[in-house]
Amino acid sequence: LPGNPIIVDFGTGHGKSAASLALACPQGHVFTFDPGLPYINAGCNEQQYEEETKKFISDTGATNFTFTRESSLEKVWDQQIDVLNVDSDHTYETTFKEVDRWIPFVKKGGLAFFHDWYHPRCPGVAQAINELIPSKYPMELLEVIDAGAVKCACFKKL
Repeated sequence: LPGNPIIVDFGTGHGKSAASLALACPQGHVFTFDPGLPYINAGCNEQQYEEETKKFISDTGATNFTFTRESSLEKVWDQQIDVLNVDSDHTYETTFKEVDRWIPFVKKGGLAFFHDWYHPRCPGVAQAINELIPSKYPMELLEVIDAGAVKCACFKKL
């Protein structure tokens, strides 16, 4: 990507996608956020989750990232985005609200990736996306990556 692209990733989990995005685009900056609730519930406390996630991303060699424990539905944002990566709770309700809230920030020609676009356990993700794209947000489906039961989609904003 040319210039200094802004990449937004939510649903950070332990940071694998955020690290990959940061390493793939060293001239850009990755803003990644996740409240961390499933991970905290699995035995980490809030501080451990934040420290471990930052450490994981840093240990990959990535330095061009900012990680915070925030919700995609509450995060304050006012910048245009070159790349949006959506990988949060995989429910219809949340995905619908995220797409409706975040796609307006994606620049014309920018990309949006949706993790688990089609997944047998997450039918609401595709339903929400298909209801909003392209009817409300003009985007072109560029690619669907099939990783077995999981299919991820890449759209380009028109």
